[in-house]
Amino acid sequence: MPTVAMPTTIKPISIDLSLNQPSRFSVSHSLIEQTRSREVGTWTLTLQYPPARTHSDYGAILGALAGAGGRSGKIIYQLPTSFMQSNSTDSTGIQVDGAGQTGRSVDVINGDPNGELKSGDLVQFATSNNFRIFILTSNESLGPSGNGTLDIAPPLHYETTNLESVRVHGNSGGLVFVGRPTEDTVGISVNHCMKYGLTVELVEVDL
Repeated sequence: MPTVAMPTTIKPISIDLSLNQPSRFSVSHSLIEQTRSREVGTWTLTLQYPPARTHSDYGAILGALAGAGGRSGKIIYQLPTSFMQSNSTDSTGIQVDGAGQTGRSVDVINGDPNGELKSGDLVQFATSNNFRIFILTSNESLGPSGNGTLDIAPPLHYETTNLESVRVHGNSGGLVFVGRPTEDTVGISVNHCMKYGLTVELVEVDL
């Protein structure tokens, strides 16, 4: 499957990152609702580009989408650091404390003593989880040795590697989003783009 990088010649004017966490839902004969999480989650990234003067302004984007080969390919896009800037007081030097961790929490170590990570921050694990992105679901105050437990969504399904770095978006640089196009067909209407701009939608996949 082809893997291409999203060009940066034109900057999006709007970035939307949404998380889909499907659940099983049913209603019993006694009309009691029953729900259960599937314990999976996938991000969708929507990039809205501004109106352009000519087709050539969007040529690099069209080339990247075509080069990905439709939904079978992969596109790499680095989120700008200004998007969802971290509010954490500690975002560098943090490492995973222990291999083989999965689920909705992960133990960390070697952060700043008594630092704090904030709910809503985006994080990524350096060597495992195939560049998947996770969001912190609660604040976490680190202990005197920089240790703590991060609550995350969606759940981890790939086992962590001991002492791998934990990247926090914004303060550790922009996280990398790996996604596939949502359509197999690639096309750009010059008249539409000149008036309304261009929208690109990518669904998260493993690198």
